Amino acid sequence: MTVRVRDWRYDVIALGAVAVLLTVVFSVTSLDIAAARLFYSPQPLDHWPLASKAPWSVLYQMASWITGALLLSGLAALGVGLLRRNASARRYGVFILLAVALGPGLIVNAICKDHWDRPRPRDIVQFGGAAHYVAAPLPGEGGASFPCGHCSVAFLCAAGWWIWRQRRPYLAAASLATGLIGGAAMGICRMSAGAHFLSDVLWSALIVLGVAHLLYHYVLRIPVYEAIDQGVLTAQAPGTRPLWQKVLTACGALLVLAALLATPHSIQLADEIQLAPRPPRILEVTARTANVEVILTDSPATLAEVSGELHGFGLVTDRIRAHAQLDAAPTATLRYEVQQSGWFIGLDGAVTVRMPAAELQRVTVHISRGTIKVTDTTRDGAASSGKLCLDLQTAAGRVLESPPERFAGVANCRGPFQARRAALPPPGATSGNAGPRLQATPDSS
Repeated sequence: MTVRVRDWRYDVIALGAVAVLLTVVFSVTSLDIAAARLFYSPQPLDHWPLASKAPWSVLYQMASWITGALLLSGLAALGVGLLRRNASARRYGVFILLAVALGPGLIVNAICKDHWDRPRPRDIVQFGGAAHYVAAPLPGEGGASFPCGHCSVAFLCAAGWWIWRQRRPYLAAASLATGLIGGAAMGICRMSAGAHFLSDVLWSALIVLGVAHLLYHYVLRIPVYEAIDQGVLTAQAPGTRPLWQKVLTACGALLVLAALLATPHSIQLADEIQLAPRPPRILEVTARTANVEVILTDSPATLAEVSGELHGFGLVTDRIRAHAQLDAAPTATLRYEVQQSGWFIGLDGAVTVRMPAAELQRVTVHISRGTIKVTDTTRDGAASSGKLCLDLQTAAGRVLESPPERFAGVANCRGPFQARRAALPPPGATSGNAGPRLQATPDSS
């Protein structure tokens, strides 16, 4: 095997050049908006209808299985290496486990998605939301769009490219094609749900494949150690291993442990709640982290529908659940609660409740983080009838009412409350049905 000494600076410069190119392309063009618009529907009941249809709904659920398969592959290679004293297998196992832990686990989810605050396509004004579009990798006003977490694990299926490239080039090419095609398919899946921009998908590929490349060549230095095993290079004298390598090894072990404990959690919401014989007069929706939209409808008069998705990474024992409860007394009330128990990173979701407005008198939505939107699609304007009051509270997010003229006289059920209404974007920048943005915080008195 020929060993070529690689200069890490050239690879870092190449990765940086690709990052600059992506930034420039999506900053000076409207490619992100145009790509998202391919999946957007102006119909008020479901703006992203493809998300609930096969194969995209099936592909969305596969992210957990892909992550599990990568971790099991790494553990299997590590186990074979330890049992058979095969140094190459041990290195490949550590490589896969570290690539999962550092790429999708640490950088994509823990660092970027949890702290970049880039809004998703379904949250920006061009598609009926409240936030403004910003080109990646610039931080935004709130959200978890950058980069695509589901795509990152799919792209990492290309890890075999580095493992097999020298000895089994056909397997390496097949692994690379699987990762790129799988990551692209997962990207289309997430774009169809209005959850990610095209740039999020491409940045996801750059991050995880770049991390895998740097790990293989410069951190784990697998080609060098394989050359030593074959006698092509002379091994370093025992006891002269630099301190920084020992520290890095210890950190890597901790990251591998974190990857094994970090489990992807996701659920699809598709509930139909029968409201007969007594339609509720109060609707209550509560969640910790989610974007919630309540759509007031005329029909069906005895059926409430809930759709959406919730996802995040957490421990095996963590849970995401959704629960509906219809109470007849003392006042007919429909309660829908999203229960998120445990420690999560990258926790995000969207909940859409379609509610008949004929008997409705009060809408209450309480969330800790996310955007709240109430849309009136009724023929006679139930929001402007004078009988409806709103209690909409988000600790970190916005409240949006659409169309705004129907909510001008709607009562506030909360009592003392401070609110600041922000000006609408200039004409042409919105989708036409976005109402004024309301940044609300509870009164401290």
